[in-house]
Formats: sequence, C-alpha cells, structure tokens
Amino acid sequence: MRNKKICALWLCIVALCITAIGAVGLWRVPNLLQYAIPAPTETQPSSDSGEEGKAEEAKSALYGLIESWETQRETLAENLSAATISAFAYGQSFSAEAGGSGSGTLTGVGVGWFDVYPRFLLEGRLIGEAELREGANVVVLDEPLAFAIFQGAEAVGSQLQIGGIWYEVIGVVRHTRQVGDTDAMGAYVPIQRLARDFVQMDVVTLSGVPIPATGATTFFTEAAGNWHSGGDFYDLSKEVMRAGMIVRLLVVLFAMAVLLFLLKRLLRRVGAGVREWRVRLKVEYFRSMMGQVFGSAALWLLGLAAILGAAFALLSLLIEPLYVFTEWVPEVIVEWSSLEARFWELTTAMAKPVKVQTAEYARVCFFGTLLRWGVISALCAVILNLAHRLRARRQR
Repeated sequence: MRNKKICALWLCIVALCITAIGAVGLWRVPNLLQYAIPAPTETQPSSDSGEEGKAEEAKSALYGLIESWETQRETLAENLSAATISAFAYGQSFSAEAGGSGSGTLTGVGVGWFDVYPRFLLEGRLIGEAELREGANVVVLDEPLAFAIFQGAEAVGSQLQIGGIWYEVIGVVRHTRQVGDTDAMGAYVPIQRLARDFVQMDVVTLSGVPIPATGATTFFTEAAGNWHSGGDFYDLSKEVMRAGMIVRLLVVLFAMAVLLFLLKRLLRRVGAGVREWRVRLKVEYFRSMMGQVFGSAALWLLGLAAILGAAFALLSLLIEPLYVFTEWVPEVIVEWSSLEARFWELTTAMAKPVKVQTAEYARVCFFGTLLRWGVISALCAVILNLAHRLRARRQR
C-alpha cells in the first residue's frame, strides 16, 4: 500500500514538471503571424541563349515572390509593426578559404527580418537594409557555425563559400538550438542574393508582428492569399491558446468548484448569523444590535460580490476561445445543416495532404503535447491517490 502511495506521489511530481516545461515553452513562443509555402523550383538560365533571352530569364521564381511581397507589405503598414519574407534551405554546406567547413540551415532574409526575429550580435554587424534590398554578398553566422568553420579564428571579414558562391562574413550572432529547428545552426544572407543566384530553397515564409486591435490577422491572411494561394497560415498566439485549452478547461472547472464551496460556506455563515440574531432579538433591542448587524451584512455582501465577480471572470475565460476561434461557431447554431457544414469545413482543413510548418509552429505542437500529457499524468496521479484513500478507509 505504501509503495502505491509513493508511486502516486512521484507520478504527481513528474506530471507537474512536464506541465511546467510545456507551459514555459508555450509562453516563450513569439506572437507572430506566419504564412509558409514550398519554395518554387528554380531553373538555371541557359548559357547559350542570346543577350535578349538572358535579360528575360534573369529573374528567378523566388525573385518574383519577393517583388510580389513588397507590394503586399505596403498594404499592411497599419496592421503589422514589422513584416518580412524569408526562405530556408536545410542541410546546406558551408566552407571557408582556410579549409574549415560545416553544415546547417541557410536562411535568406528580407527587409525587416531582424526586427521580426531579433538576434543578439556578438561580433561585427547585422545586414543593413540597403544590403538586403541590393542583395549584397554578405553573410551573418550563428556562433556555433562560426566556431565550427573557423575553429576560434576571427570570422568577421573572412570569406565563406555557400553553393559555389563566396560571401563576406560581416557578423556573428548568438544562437541556441530550440525545439522546431531542423539544424543546430545556420547562416543568414540577403534573400535577394539567393534569388539572383537561382539558389534552390526548401520553404518560403512570410512573417509579421501584429498590432493589437487592428484586424491584423484578417488583413495578413488576405494579403498572403493574394501573394501566393495554397499556403499554410499560422497565428502563433492563437495556436498557443489552442494548445493550452485543456489547462484552461481544468482551471475553470477547479475554480468553479472552489467558488461553489466558498458560496456554500458563506450561505451557511449567513444562516447561522440570522439565527443568532433571532435568538438575541428575544432579549435585546434591535438598536443595540444595529452596528453588528450592518457590519456583518456588509461583509457578507462584499464576499458575495467577490464570488460573483470571480464567477464572471471564469465565465469570460471559458468563452474567450469562441471569440478567437470564430471558425468553430456555425452561422446558425440551432440548425443541424449549419452544424454539419461547419464540422466538415473543419475536418477538411485538418485533412490537408501536404502541410508546410514553421519552426515556431513545431515548437507550439511539441510543448502543447508536453502540456497535455503533463495534465493527463497529473489527473492519473490524483485518481490513484483518491483510490488509495478509499481503499484505506474500507480496510479500517
């Protein structure tokens, strides 16, 4: 019996640790709007074509996406505090003149990328806006990649080869691998440079920092759809709320139970006080009891108001997701056809055969899974503990 109690205790401790890790991981996810598509296939321009043909074929498919995004980006100035386009090529090889080499993620960054995804600069400088627009042959390295390639030597000012093209290293930034990162480290170059060199990428992503109460989600989704249809949209704050839904429900249920218990205790106290006053009125004048009666009544009303206020806050917490996940709510709640249509809309969206996810969304999925399993484990520990106590009572 004692072993079962210890087992339930350890399960509860492990569950709380898992839940805490999941909650902290979700809390650290940035509030971003993202839209991801598979990168278009690049075709190298033929070398035997004429000068006129070369001019026509000089623009890559990625270049067209960049130009189209700049047009859409201007329309979102009032909805996003920062917005950018980026492209990723995973498992890319990097080599230096001295012979050092390494591999990681090649990230093509557009204007505003370092505003959306801040990096702590260790050496040198970040890529300037003019260099981003012109597509300069410059690169910024993650600290682990710089150390792997240059073996502790000065990286800033050195030359780095990526896909047969030489870049000048202008900066080194701090980097720690996080959940969702495909590679442990990487390098950052202007996306315009990659587009002009017809570098084949894997994923192209739009990202933006929403301004509250401006309809940023709606406008960003519309602009992204006009930019390139068929991509995958992620509202990270919304996904974090989705991942923590089970915790929200359990907190509301537990808090409601506590409020009902407190309300029951308060009503008992009121009843006992009223009975006491009735007894005292038989031997005392009401005037002598007035101060105590009004004081107790004020405290009871204050307690009742606090309980009702807390209940209203819990109700708001419970229905808040309905204002965020508007796609859950059918047009006509009382019509079966409307409920059925909304059900199939949601399941069709989930059954999309090809899905491109971002590193941040993968992070939400991972920590959301940890959070759910932590809560499930905690519930199992509570059930085991209750079962142990019931069995102990029966044996007595």
